[in-house]
Amino acid sequence: MSSGLRLVGLVGSARIQAALALPVALVSCVPVFLWGPSGGQAAIVAALLFGVTFLAGLRGLRASLTRRLAEVTAPPPGLEVVPDAEEFDLHSRNLTLPLVLALAAGAGIGVVTGVPAGMALAGPAVAMLWLSRWLAAEERHLGGRVVCVLAPLLARGDEPALDTYTRADLWIVRP
Repeated sequence: MSSGLRLVGLVGSARIQAALALPVALVSCVPVFLWGPSGGQAAIVAALLFGVTFLAGLRGLRASLTRRLAEVTAPPPGLEVVPDAEEFDLHSRNLTLPLVLALAAGAGIGVVTGVPAGMALAGPAVAMLWLSRWLAAEERHLGGRVVCVLAPLLARGDEPALDTYTRADLWIVRP
């Protein structure tokens, strides 16, 4: 009997989400560099936004993942493991609207203020790509595929699986 919860690979999820977010972040900065006040000032602000969010994302995500990987166990029964080939479709459907909104907001902020706001999203996206390499090595070390629950972007308060979504447990599926 299935609980309706689906498990996706953590490495694939990180790579997919970062690969979707990074182009959106960079494209949202284009108006600043085309019509912004000064290319030099915009480049400095972009580098600062990227650097700070990259380092914060790298440090925060790695610490959280290290702690959770130490507690990894086999998944409870009743959870469906999604094949690798289906993960992109699931994530892209879940992230389409937020990424379109991020693109519009980043471009809008850039046009109005001259600040390449999309770089604040590019930093964590690159941090996720960087960490996915480390996660892949951890998976090899653990001898299986590390999976997590595919959570909706916005879960309702009365959602039966809300506790599972907020705990963000990791499990390992061994062949």
